[in-house]
Amino acid sequence: PKACGMGICGTCKVLKLGGEVEMEHNGGITEDDEAEGFILSCCSVPKGDVRIEFYWATPFQCGSGLARESAVSFNGDVG
Repeated sequence: PKACGMGICGTCKVLKLGGEVEMEHNGGITEDDEAEGFILSCCSVPKGDVRIEFYWATPFQCGSGLARESAVSFNGDVG
C-alpha cells in the first residue's frame, strides 16, 4: 500500500529481509526504522534481488486487522 508515493507518509514501510535498495525519501521513515532494516517501498529502487516482509488488510477484515505475508521475493524491474 501507499498513500503519498513520495516517501513522506510512511504508509509503504516494509521490512527488508535481504538484498540492497537505494532509497531517497522525504522524512517518512525514522533513522531507527532504517537501522532495523525497514524501507519505504514507494521510493526504493532494488539493486538486485530483494526480499521483504509486509502486511496488508484483507477484504474480510475491512481494515480492522492485518494479515501477514512474510519473505515475499521481488525479482525484476520496478516501473
